[in-house]
Amino acid sequence: MRLLCTDDRDKWRAELAQMPVHDVHCMPEMMLPYEATRRGRGMLLIDENEHGVAAMPILRMDNGEIRHPFNFGGPMSTPDYKGFPKLRGPLYCTLNPFYSEQQMAALGEGATYAKDTVWVDLTQPTKLRATTRHCVEKAAREQVEFIEAEGPFGIRAFSDMYHATMRRNNAAPHWMFQTEWFSTLLRSLSQNATLFLVMYKGEPEAGCILLRGWGTCYYHFAASFNQYPQLGLNHFMVVKAMEWAKEKGCTRLHLGGGVEPNDGLFRFKAGFSDLRLPVYKFTQMSEWSGSKCHAA
Repeated sequence: MRLLCTDDRDKWRAELAQMPVHDVHCMPEMMLPYEATRRGRGMLLIDENEHGVAAMPILRMDNGEIRHPFNFGGPMSTPDYKGFPKLRGPLYCTLNPFYSEQQMAALGEGATYAKDTVWVDLTQPTKLRATTRHCVEKAAREQVEFIEAEGPFGIRAFSDMYHATMRRNNAAPHWMFQTEWFSTLLRSLSQNATLFLVMYKGEPEAGCILLRGWGTCYYHFAASFNQYPQLGLNHFMVVKAMEWAKEKGCTRLHLGGGVEPNDGLFRFKAGFSDLRLPVYKFTQMSEWSGSKCHAA
């Protein structure tokens, strides 16, 4: 078993390249916002045995916890690999709903069902709920704009609305990312991460970050100041995200789920698609301990 650090990003990407599935969340650049804001240290754990190879990005937090940097984590492995090593933990991760079956085969026991999530098949005609379609049409009549935002103004505006959203929802402290966290994410992931703002009367009112790679787009960090709830700006933002992802060649868009199963956020997202995927959580108290990175 060995570890790679984010300084070895070329080797990190080479290890992931041999896996049968690929995802933007496993890129070493996902670790850099956490390192820049001193939240943890990113590493890629690689395990080889007689059955194959597995690789798993891990974020070692200052309190000793081992996590994936952001949804969705878990190991990627060659088809015949079994017996992912135990880590001195606990280890927390959310398995990627598109690859969870393959990931659970590598992990063995320990994954438990958490909730359903919503995804959109971008290769098929869009089917919107009537109320969702009405909200989008209303926002368009009000000349709401969906723009790609760059530079300090866009990042600051998004950071402000994100923190306002987190405070409204009493989010846990680990979701309170700094402005520097967002700027590092966008800069590091470059073509794989794009910030959008929804503008009303020339002012930013809502926003989201879209992560994309290998045909999949993820709708992340949606936020708003919530000053115009009657305009349906969040509905408008999701539809525009769907259109943008399709234009970029993505075949699917993952909207995610709610905080809790079937809560208001989940029902909102369900208005855009009737496709569902289960999310599994993996938590493991473990035995292995490693902290130093070694060249592969």
